[in-house]
Amino acid sequence: MYNVDVAVITETHLEKKHADHHGAVDGYALFRRDRVGRRGGGVAVYVNSRLSADVWLCPSDSAQFELLWVRVQAQKHTAFVGALYHPPKHQYLSAALLDYIEAGTDAVTTACPSATIVLAGDFNSLDDIEVATRGALLSIVDRPTRTSTIRATPPSES
Repeated sequence: MYNVDVAVITETHLEKKHADHHGAVDGYALFRRDRVGRRGGGVAVYVNSRLSADVWLCPSDSAQFELLWVRVQAQKHTAFVGALYHPPKHQYLSAALLDYIEAGTDAVTTACPSATIVLAGDFNSLDDIEVATRGALLSIVDRPTRTSTIRATPPSES
């Protein structure tokens, strides 16, 4: 209805047993990263089929994190879209995810210095200021989806 070029979906709840055609949308290519070892979660990116797109794996790729990078080519410009889901009950240290995001954005910048990088999704308790700082990104979020805060301080981790 909105004729978007790229859509990022979080908490897809898709599993290996679900074929891509079950989530197909006419006119769009589907890219997905399912959660491994637990129910729920997962991310997907839909890209308008008039654009060229493929999954981009950063050198330090890890299935531990629900982060999918899709390279989108529009005419002479390249964009890397990261779809991120950071669940409320994550099984890793938030600092490890921040390191992973930073390594991914560094790898994108090295591979394609003129590319646009977009990181979207559900960050939950992940501090978006820290994400922006470490990934050399600019946050465009100016109001919360729900509750009264945009940035939440991550719970203390041991």
